[in-house]
Amino acid sequence: MKTEDILNIDCREQEGRDTLNRFLWKIKPVTKLGVPKGCILSIEDLEKVLHGISIRYGYTIQGIQPYYEDNQRFVFFSCGVMKLQENTKRRLGTWIGTVYGITLWETMAKIIVKIYGDIMERRKDGKA
Repeated sequence: MKTEDILNIDCREQEGRDTLNRFLWKIKPVTKLGVPKGCILSIEDLEKVLHGISIRYGYTIQGIQPYYEDNQRFVFFSCGVMKLQENTKRRLGTWIGTVYGITLWETMAKIIVKIYGDIMERRKDGKA
């Protein structure tokens, strides 16, 4: 599966959540959490991973926003992801993309997947 396939998984069904969780276990910082392999990661675990890779590789998120239809019915969360510029004191960066999720857990998991995919792409291109 490609990164975009993982980001487009429908997590309204348990099968989608399980697929996303299985993919997270392929990301090295997740395996170092000290959590039994294969279990469903808590949102706190996802936060630890996100903070770790954001600091180490220079990424940031641009606010998690809820989206409502007709100002009443919740639809999804969205969050922007940026790669920060090297050697700057200000938070300047390059837009990587937007991630969408039905729950905060799904949104956090997909942010990690988006960042991981960008890191792997940069390594492949020789930029990281």
